[in-house]
Amino acid sequence: MLHTGEDLTKADRYRFRSHDIGVIFQSFNLLPALTVAENIILSMDASGKTFDRPKKQIAAELIEKVRL
Repeated sequence: MLHTGEDLTKADRYRFRSHDIGVIFQSFNLLPALTVAENIILSMDASGKTFDRPKKQIAAELIEKVRL
């Protein structure tokens, strides 16, 4: 299986999971007092990653993508 031209069977799985994808488990824990966008941004903050665009913009695009 390939992702961005990289063979995932040979990829460093930790690096791939921590930098290239996000995972939501079946029993995920959202904070009900926060909006969907705020929950997304909170997980972005917790990831420790840097983003090339404002997190609010990325969250809005993700919400639109899944039609929430």
